[in-house]
Amino acid sequence: MYLYYIDEISYDTIIKDNSQIILGIYEENCIVSSLFKAMMQQLRKKFERHIIIGLMEKKAYEKVGSNLDLKVYPKLIVIENGKILKEVEGFKNYESAYQEIIA
Repeated sequence: MYLYYIDEISYDTIIKDNSQIILGIYEENCIVSSLFKAMMQQLRKKFERHIIIGLMEKKAYEKVGSNLDLKVYPKLIVIENGKILKEVEGFKNYESAYQEIIA
């Protein structure tokens, strides 16, 4: 199972071609974001293969013209059929993040 690294070029294709996505937004050169990336690897193991788990750097996310208020990093965004269903802000261990996503 893969953890996808998404950039501004692949973002639209990923959103359009996949019905369920969990997107982790992180900030480069941030210690907490480094821990967040490791947590995303663990989170990947908790979900079925058809759910895309991806990481996107905040500057790339801002370039896609998102209108989300991204004041808190890292952030998990649950997207289904192109619509944002849920946002989970800040760093959490993967079990806590998993519980928030499925709640």
